[in-house]
Amino acid sequence: SDYTTLTYSAVTGEQLHVQPVENSAELTRRTMIGLHAGRFADTQLRWLYFFSGILGTLMIATGLVLWFEKRRKKLQDSGNLSFGHYLVSGLNAGFIIGLPLAVATYFLSNRLLPVAADNRAELEIAWFFFGWLLMVCYPLLRGAKKTWRDGALLNGLAYLSLPFISFITVDRHLLNYQYPRDWPLFGMDISFILTAITFLGLTWYLFRK
Repeated sequence: SDYTTLTYSAVTGEQLHVQPVENSAELTRRTMIGLHAGRFADTQLRWLYFFSGILGTLMIATGLVLWFEKRRKKLQDSGNLSFGHYLVSGLNAGFIIGLPLAVATYFLSNRLLPVAADNRAELEIAWFFFGWLLMVCYPLLRGAKKTWRDGALLNGLAYLSLPFISFITVDRHLLNYQYPRDWPLFGMDISFILTAITFLGLTWYLFRK
């Protein structure tokens, strides 16, 4: 049977809109996507979603690296460090440092692809995976340690370029935003710059190491 979702104002209780849903599977899909993306949340709660996602990602990434380093030291002492462990080291570096580069590549493609391009959305997704694949394969050429350092540098440059590419590719950018309408765009550009500074700082640290 058909289902209907009703949306109400959390402040006044007023019914905002009625949306028919074809079946329970579709209702479940929309509910899970809404929870995952935080579509029900206000700005403050969405920022909490964002920082929680960052912390979860860092937990997984540091867990992978610490697990490998612990095994590496143990196996090096016994001389049993195999090809598989070198492979895991390279994959850790490529996947972890490659994911933020893939996101930057996605945004770069959004700025640089022609607006009238066929299947533009699919091309942006393809560039996302291309950027990730680039870093996953990078350890084959440079090794895991240099992948961390070079990947941090590439991320820093990629994110730093995003606000400046907007100057020549779109009409609305840091120099002519209109507030309060463009506060979300301003926030994105500042986030790109802060991310770039973080990765460039990591690059400096890794070069010193």
